[in-house]
Amino acid sequence: MKPIYSIVLQSFLIFISSCSHPSSPTETPVENPEVKSKYFPLTVGNIWYYSYYNSMQEADTTKYNEQWETFAKKPLGSKQFYCIKRTYWIADTIFYLDTIYYCIDRDSLLQILPNSSICVRAIFPDTGITALHVRWETDNESIEGYISNRTDSTITYQFWRPGWTDSDWQETYKKDVGLFDTRSGWGLGSRLIRFHFVK
Repeated sequence: MKPIYSIVLQSFLIFISSCSHPSSPTETPVENPEVKSKYFPLTVGNIWYYSYYNSMQEADTTKYNEQWETFAKKPLGSKQFYCIKRTYWIADTIFYLDTIYYCIDRDSLLQILPNSSICVRAIFPDTGITALHVRWETDNESIEGYISNRTDSTITYQFWRPGWTDSDWQETYKKDVGLFDTRSGWGLGSRLIRFHFVK
C-alpha cells in the first residue's frame, strides 16, 4: 500500500507543481503597470504555508508541509512577474520544489511553464460569471479548466488533462488570501493553514 500511496502523492505533486524556471526568458522594459489581485496578492515577502491532507485525514493546522515565498520581481516579456519559490517537507527533510513566475494582468493570473510561453492560469472576474474557460500548454501536454463554484469570497476552478483518466483537481482561491485549497480527484490535497503578508 505504501508504494501505491507514494506514487499517488508524487502524481499529485506534479499536478500542483507543473511550473518551473522558464527557459532563457527575454528581459524587456515593463510596459504595463503593476496590477494587484484580491484573489492572489503578489508582493515580495508574502509567504503561504500549506498542510497536506487526504480523504482519510484532515489537514493538520499545527504544522505545514509546503511553503510558498514571493522573493523577487522580474520583468519578462514586457510584464512584471513575481517569483515564488516553493519548498516542501517529507520526513523532516526539506526539498526544493520549484520556482513559479506569476503575474496579474487585468483580471487574469498569468504563469510561465517550462519551455513554453506566458499563459493564463486563472481568471478572477469582478462579476458573478462562471462560464469561463482557461487552457495552458506544457512541453508535452495541455491542461484545461473552468470556474466550478463561486461565493462572495472564493472562486473555485476545476482542472483536468484532456484524454487522461482521473486527472481532475480543484483549486480554490480566497479573496485577500490567494490559493486556499487544492484537491485532486483522489482526495489528496493541500490547504492553507496560515500566511504572512508584507504590509
